Amino acid sequence: MGKYDELTRGQTEALLNRIGGMDGMRGILSGELIVTLANASSLALGFARDMAKETGWTLLEDVSEPSEIAISSLELVTFLNRGESHVSGDTLRNRAKENGANFGQRQAEYLLERQDEIPKEWRDFYLVFPGTVWRDSRGRRRVPSLNWIGGRWFLDFRWLDYDWDSVDRLVRPRK
Repeated sequence: MGKYDELTRGQTEALLNRIGGMDGMRGILSGELIVTLANASSLALGFARDMAKETGWTLLEDVSEPSEIAISSLELVTFLNRGESHVSGDTLRNRAKENGANFGQRQAEYLLERQDEIPKEWRDFYLVFPGTVWRDSRGRRRVPSLNWIGGRWFLDFRWLDYDWDSVDRLVRPRK
């Protein structure tokens, strides 16, 4: 294999995410690629907003994601410890991992597609999904977030290197 034939770890993870993880890979290798309408969403097929195609950004990191989410089984959590008013983006990401709240862009897009199911009390917060990290054309790292503006949720990409505070929340499965 030549040096241009090898995939980097990030490219391999992105490919696995696109085909539905190892289950998708096993299906391809066994010749049994089966996609049901119930599971055919952007979660298994890639990003609805592919920032690499839209803006030329570079995908730095993307988490493996569950194929289905029941929005009613999710909760919002803070990443701030007692006495903190804000933290850095790297601290936010570390605490998201520690607290089982490291969802990424696919979960954000899944919620966006079903925004009528998102609890009304979540509208007071920016929902942050730090499991996906992009580098924009100016070299800044960005993470997806959902913002309630003008009567609906919007997908935005916020600078990771800014401070994050009490108006921001992580999303995770209810414990």
